This record gives sequence, C-alpha cells and structure tokens, in this order.
Amino acid sequence: MPHLYEDKSWRKVERPTMTVQLVIGGQYGSEGKGAFIWWLTDPDRMGPCVVVRTGGPNAGHSVLHNGEHLKMQQLPCAWHNPKATLCLGPGAILDLDVLRREMALVQARTGPLLGRLWIDPNVAIVSQSHRDAEAQIVRGIGSTGKGVGAATADRVM
Repeated sequence: MPHLYEDKSWRKVERPTMTVQLVIGGQYGSEGKGAFIWWLTDPDRMGPCVVVRTGGPNAGHSVLHNGEHLKMQQLPCAWHNPKATLCLGPGAILDLDVLRREMALVQARTGPLLGRLWIDPNVAIVSQSHRDAEAQIVRGIGSTGKGVGAATADRVM
C-alpha cells in the first residue's frame, strides 16, 4: 500500500471549477463599485453568482434599469440577474425601512426575492434610537444622521 503522501490518485478526480471575482474599494465610496457590479452581473454576461454587500444606508449606488435611474442603499447591485444570490454580510448595517422599500422596488421590477436574498444573522440593525442619537451630534461630526455610526457603536460595545 503506498504511503499517504505518495498516492497521487486524488489528482485525477474531475472537480468543478469556479471563478471568484472580488471588487474591493480602497476609499469610502464614490468609486463606482456598485455600477461595476451591476455591469459585471448582467444576466447576458454572467450566469449564477453570489454577490455579498456590506455597508449601510449611509452609502449607496445608482443603477440604470430599463431606462430608469434607481438609487439603492442596502441591496447588492446584482438584483437584476435572476440567477444571482444576494447576500447582506455580517459587516452590513441594515435600516429595515430602507431595506423593505428597496425590496418592494426590486420585486416590482424583477419578481420575488424569496430564495435569492440572504441576510447574515450578525448584521447590525439601525433603530430609531440610533437615528435620534446621531441627530443630536450630526453637525459636530459630519455624520449623515442615518444612525449608522450609533448602530455600529452598539454592535461593537
């Protein structure tokens, strides 16, 4: 019997291949990451894919869908691809009102998100108390006042 390290028969096994493409921004925004993901995940260009978004409702991306300009803040930019699985990762900060509004907007244009949208249980949730806390200091710290900083602070403390 050959030694474990000498047996190379496992190399002959056919394995499916998968391409991984990462889009990582080096700035805080306005780099065009969302527009690039939108282009990259065009259903004519890409089949099944998984797109993960982190971030919060203080950021956003604009997309052109069937001649209509849409501004999105929560959902990943691949929602126009029916074969895309959309994930909100553990670093995401969710404003449930914004998320619900975007889900309704998307479902009216592309159909149900059921089975396509996955939300990590470790996301942070922005509450009204977070918005209220930031409203008091918004001018002093240059905040958007959407509660993202306060929700993040609650999460890590």
